[in-house]
Amino acid sequence: MNYNANYAGKQPVKALEDVLEGYKKEVLKNLNLLKYENVFDFDFSEKPIRTGPFANLEKRIVIEETFQSFIWIWGYCLLVLYDEGISKPRLNLESSKSKIKEAFELLEYGYSLLNGFNKWNLSMPNPLEYNVSNNFYIEKANGIYLIAMNEVFLHEIAHIDNGDIDKLIAHIARQYVITLDERRSFEYKADEFAYSKLVDGINNPVFKSTIRLGLIAGFSALIIIQKSLRDYSGQYPDADERFKIAMQELSIDEEDNMWGVACLAWKLWSDKNSKDLGWALSYDTYKELFEATVIKVDEFK
Repeated sequence: MNYNANYAGKQPVKALEDVLEGYKKEVLKNLNLLKYENVFDFDFSEKPIRTGPFANLEKRIVIEETFQSFIWIWGYCLLVLYDEGISKPRLNLESSKSKIKEAFELLEYGYSLLNGFNKWNLSMPNPLEYNVSNNFYIEKANGIYLIAMNEVFLHEIAHIDNGDIDKLIAHIARQYVITLDERRSFEYKADEFAYSKLVDGINNPVFKSTIRLGLIAGFSALIIIQKSLRDYSGQYPDADERFKIAMQELSIDEEDNMWGVACLAWKLWSDKNSKDLGWALSYDTYKELFEATVIKVDEFK
């Protein structure tokens, strides 16, 4: 894939930098938020994911390219593993064992970015160099990535636009006191801002499925990236709670495949963390399974 050589990216997601920038601008324009177009500082260091995106006290939004890589990988793996490993077999359609194997290998590489840094082996699926036979999944994953990243952008913009950073500055100066409840509310409100604004900011209804997949990828990534589902500082909502609320806000039918994708995210989390979700029980829909899982994970916090 061609990419803008003037961009500073070092990882394969650099292939999407130009389109991500254009997409971000379009979304912000549609939402009358263009004043935030240039508040982003991208960290292109080749290092493990340290913090995830955040809005700092200078009202700049810092985003690690390694985090961007993980988001692309996570979205690709959710897509391929659900389609090839769950959906096609349920419909008695032929699935690709090689694509499933590739996805799991890529996922292991994605997990490795949480603890160290190794370069992305371009023989694995990636958005920079790929065989035409993998066009379908790569291009779908690119769309999921663009949505997930814009959700991240809007979440961090919300902290600036809602006045959260101003309150933090005043709190540090001892001119205002932020309680733990209020600090957690910052995150809930920023999440709500992100998923409500994102739908408004994309005017093409053709993208509805991709928007949903992108939001699921973005919020479910939290349960993977964070070392614990619970935030023991009390400043942030638990990752599983944020994921649950995001799914509720999508307002999708209980038979919708998106519940299946969300359940797959939990299955991958349980495999990574060696947790038994008790999935031997029978459920009529993926929505029921998701809701039961959210209750079950409380035992692991």
